[in-house]
Amino acid sequence: MVDIVLLQLPIWGVGCPSLGLALLKSYLADNGIKAKVLDINAHLYSIRGGEYADYWDIAHGYDYCASRDKMFDFYRDHRALFLYYIDQIRRMNPKIVGCACFTASFELTKIFLQDLRAFYPHFKHIVGGPEVAWFMRNTDELIAKDYIDAICHDEGEISFVEYFQAVQADDGRAVPGVVYKREGDVITAGPREFIKKLDELPFPDFSDFNLRNYVNPRVLPSYATRGCINNCIYCSARNYMKPYRFRSGKRMFEEVKYLKSRYPELNYIRMADNISNGNIKELETFCDLMIEADLGVKWNLENAVIRKEMRTPLYKKLKHAGCTLLGYGMETPCTGLLRKVGKVLSKDVDMARVLSEGKKAGLCISVNIMFGLPGETDEDFNELLLWLKKNKNAFDVINPSIIFCEFYPGCAVFEDPDKYGIDMSKGTLFWETKDGKNTYPVRMERFERFCRQAKKYGLSNLFYIEELPNKNEMLFKYHFVSKEYDRALEYYQAIPAEKRTPEINRMHQQITRTGSAEPQMSEVETANFLPYHDSFEKTFAASALTDNLRDLEQVPLFRIPGSGWKRWIRARVYLLLERLIGFDAAQKKINNCYSMMKVMDAKLQCLLEMNKDKPADDSIHTAIREKNLV
Repeated sequence: MVDIVLLQLPIWGVGCPSLGLALLKSYLADNGIKAKVLDINAHLYSIRGGEYADYWDIAHGYDYCASRDKMFDFYRDHRALFLYYIDQIRRMNPKIVGCACFTASFELTKIFLQDLRAFYPHFKHIVGGPEVAWFMRNTDELIAKDYIDAICHDEGEISFVEYFQAVQADDGRAVPGVVYKREGDVITAGPREFIKKLDELPFPDFSDFNLRNYVNPRVLPSYATRGCINNCIYCSARNYMKPYRFRSGKRMFEEVKYLKSRYPELNYIRMADNISNGNIKELETFCDLMIEADLGVKWNLENAVIRKEMRTPLYKKLKHAGCTLLGYGMETPCTGLLRKVGKVLSKDVDMARVLSEGKKAGLCISVNIMFGLPGETDEDFNELLLWLKKNKNAFDVINPSIIFCEFYPGCAVFEDPDKYGIDMSKGTLFWETKDGKNTYPVRMERFERFCRQAKKYGLSNLFYIEELPNKNEMLFKYHFVSKEYDRALEYYQAIPAEKRTPEINRMHQQITRTGSAEPQMSEVETANFLPYHDSFEKTFAASALTDNLRDLEQVPLFRIPGSGWKRWIRARVYLLLERLIGFDAAQKKINNCYSMMKVMDAKLQCLLEMNKDKPADDSIHTAIREKNLV
């Protein structure tokens, strides 16, 4: 029994566990609230296969996770595992189920919550994260959904505690930072004041995460800051986590030491924040303590900003302290353009020298580049190409943004596009300048030219691409919203038939006015598309398994030993895989099989519950009992 279940649903990162959920779990525990974290996303990643094998690869293309059609197909094909987790939630019987919502996971999260509510309507559902933040302006729409009971707009720690207390007391008290429903009323109290002293927060609790489900089980996340000291006009994070706050180097070190004691195999820390080097003094303190302790843990600064302090002396200290990589959000080398977009820390900095000195110090230097920033001209882009040619040896990895430049809700351009000469009528991605010189196709062409040049110079491209994998789909959508239907039809023909989603086909039918429109997943309830039987047990037992699971499900029961079947299978398959692919890969494959077998166990338990009143000679009931499968 737990008080709150916290969920991370697909599609989301699989490099390491969720820092946000781990922090929330430990904060709730400090306040006497028992929480359980279920990372369904990582579990599904660990058993991925077939057409979904690359779903967690960002190079797969842009915006597929935001397609309700695609996410419904994904959910339907993996429903057995989702139902397994619904059953786990039922058994824990929490008061509240909370979900972290991001752009890539939001559509599937909504489908899951609808499915959960259909079976067990008494749990309270609360959603949080950047996709439901106040600046998204979707509160009224979401709170009207019968499967959403509450929305957390701001930092979750204090808000979750107070919302739980409000649910327990059932007195309709207002909770700052949370909008929630009670007896037909919507209760709101406005924004919450942000946590001022991050050092007072407890260390994250990763005990609920199966580390074997991630890309590297020896990696955990940490953080140096919340918020950002830059004012980039294209970034909504500055509104989500403002104001800028930082942790002391001593506190950061104590956390790494604590995590190492809890997880002796830990060998790497990823800094998961908006700006990892915002406070140089505390960063140096952290380095000094890491050097003195020599914990054997490497780490990185994934989201660093180019600033004048990043020079050889600091780089050498970073290297000595275990830092291996700096991911710099350079965006452009054009200083005038940087000032226009609000990247204030990079003002008057010799970027090439900052990068090259880091590489010479033995650090891996990665550089992010954006295309079509407000005010960017052809001359600015040509300057970027010349800079790339001149400084190709100054860094190791180039990361060209596959969205080029998008203005999400919450960023300055989205809030006041006229101020920047931007026309947002075609959407956050397909925006264009009012003079018509900066359009989506222009940005795409610059992206492709840049990628080709980087490849010519032998630079590593983070996603190993020279053009978007779903280029034709994106250009079809762009010309559709631009009402350039002849061009849209040209790109439609270039899309392979198997890649034409219901959304794309609906657009095509609107152009050609042929055929009957397919159902719009965004306008109907999930229950209209998913099969439901007269009990959860029957629905679970009848649910289709993924291809991975289906092969296991079809193994005849009489071929499985009567006892210790998991150990028997693990031992024999392990010996085979160890000879074929080596120890680590074999262990990962075995762990994946084991997780799949857990789902099978749950299905078989449901079969038992369905057949518990039948005679003992019932074939299914007897087979399950005799083979000792549950």
